[in-house]
Amino acid sequence: MKMAALGDEPPFSAGVLNRVDEMIVFHALREEHLMQIVEIQLERAGPAGEPAHQAEDDHAARRNLVRTGFDPHYGARPLKRAVQKKVETPLGRLILKGEVRGAATCGGRGCGG
Repeated sequence: MKMAALGDEPPFSAGVLNRVDEMIVFHALREEHLMQIVEIQLERAGPAGEPAHQAEDDHAARRNLVRTGFDPHYGARPLKRAVQKKVETPLGRLILKGEVRGAATCGGRGCGG
């Protein structure tokens, strides 16, 4: 597995590789993994783990978040920022304006339009 991950010509000498205790190989994320990450991010959006909103049961909206927040180079790192930008920030603004009290319903395309 170690040689398969490094390819035919390892970037490090054998002496350096022998000092490595463990190697972890990360496989590319698929859409179903990213959808699970979106679910987790939406569940953790509220204080103390309470959901700040109820996400609509809209598969297309969640897929939109996945497509917006996924970058093949960075993986799922930008996904959290996409959830913040499209859901959490607009929802927070609506709550501060007094247009929404406590929980709200938001889709993956955002809250409040």
